[in-house]
Amino acid sequence: MKKLMQKIFMVVPSNLYATRKELNERNLFGMPLLPHEYGHVIQSRIWGMFYLPFIALPSVVNALFVSPRKHMDFFIEKDATEKGSKYLWLNGLD
Repeated sequence: MKKLMQKIFMVVPSNLYATRKELNERNLFGMPLLPHEYGHVIQSRIWGMFYLPFIALPSVVNALFVSPRKHMDFFIEKDATEKGSKYLWLNGLD
């Protein structure tokens, strides 16, 4: 039962699931992954069919040509982190 309790799943809208372990995972720079990745989900909901050409494609192209640290400074990536962090904080999931 204790193991089951340790693997409690948290459900975030839009079918994004994370275990407690995943909530604590961090990227290369020590930043939490969940808020950033959920920020991309929020961006896709805001932009709809325009997400791929105006958000995803520029992000991928940027990632191909700059260092990972500079990529995280790209305005699209900063926006994703900000939106995801704000959403999770407002909903008590941070």
